[in-house]
Amino acid sequence: MLRRLWTDRSGNFGLLTALTIIPIIGAAGLAVDFTNAMAVKSKLQGAGDAAALAALSPTSPGMQAAFAMTGNGEVPIAESDAKAFFRGQVQNIAGYTIDAINAKIVKSDNNITAVVDYRATVPTILSSAIGRPLVQVAGHATAQFQTENYRDFYLAKDIVYLHIE
Repeated sequence: MLRRLWTDRSGNFGLLTALTIIPIIGAAGLAVDFTNAMAVKSKLQGAGDAAALAALSPTSPGMQAAFAMTGNGEVPIAESDAKAFFRGQVQNIAGYTIDAINAKIVKSDNNITAVVDYRATVPTILSSAIGRPLVQVAGHATAQFQTENYRDFYLAKDIVYLHIE
């Protein structure tokens, strides 16, 4: 009986299809979940880039505070401004959960640098069947503003009037 079953070739297509359909569906599920995670990451990266640039806008409250600083250091109002701008940019994007947003704006001599980091969790659809219900995405955006170097230049001019008679 086993010999006859082993040598019988009818039904091979059905058997091979049944055996290969599971890995094919799994690979397709991984591809869909990975594409979804990368689409969310791309949108979040755009928001991070915009937040870093907005923090360095010359008319922003953070930059006004940085211009008023006499020394070097972090600009706390600009950091909260960048975080608020990031949240405003991503509020209409669905399909993720923000885990962390960090913003750091530092004035160093005539350079002001803004760094925005974020980390988010994206739920998976088909990958949860293999034990991966969530995918984490993270990003980093940096922008730099260089202030002008002002040099005081004094010109001394002597005017001599000669009066000849």
